[in-house]
Amino acid sequence: LALAASKQRVYAGGDFRNVGGKAHPSLVVLSPRSGKLLPWRPSKLTAEPLFGPIVDIEALALDRGRLFIGSDGLKSVGGKPRDSIAALDAQSGRLTPWTAPQAHGRSLIGDVATILVTHGRVFTAGHDGFGITNEQTGALDPLDHETGGYRFAVSGDIVYLAGNCRNSLSAVEGQPRYNLAALDFAAGGRVTRWAPNIAKYTCVDDLAAGPDQVIVAGSFTASPPN
Repeated sequence: LALAASKQRVYAGGDFRNVGGKAHPSLVVLSPRSGKLLPWRPSKLTAEPLFGPIVDIEALALDRGRLFIGSDGLKSVGGKPRDSIAALDAQSGRLTPWTAPQAHGRSLIGDVATILVTHGRVFTAGHDGFGITNEQTGALDPLDHETGGYRFAVSGDIVYLAGNCRNSLSAVEGQPRYNLAALDFAAGGRVTRWAPNIAKYTCVDDLAAGPDQVIVAGSFTASPPN
């Protein structure tokens, strides 16, 4: 289940067909106070035939009146092609013009299972995918070819990147990093000196960041040395 929330709404996505006894496939909006279903429906979501009739929403992110949705099996929204990721109007549920870069009808950023929108960029990653695109135009960002990862977190001007066992991270902007790195967007997205000394090929499954600490979860048995 993927969640994104504002003060007025909680957006929930997944591979469900019904909510509250009514047909509401893939994506709904709930009241943050009562949990009741709100009268909101997105443009029709269509899945790739290989993935069955229901689009499994794996990632959601709210930003400036838009709801970004990610799914490995997403084929189209409202009858218009959208491969793996789309941006909806958060108020109406209608599809917006934003699109990720494509070639031959397929997204250049691969599948999408996590989304972070910050500092004018859309960070995405999935089972085999990774991308950094422009928040307004959808064009690939120059950092797309200099970084990598599977999970993201942000605190102020710093964006943290983490790699897992499949989508590993060994270098950022030419600097060696072992599945953990940080970019400073006050300096134009330059890689910082933050480089925890974890073992090579350690899988990082998730992370969260605040002003004073970064919490890292994964398949390791000891904390990195200070």
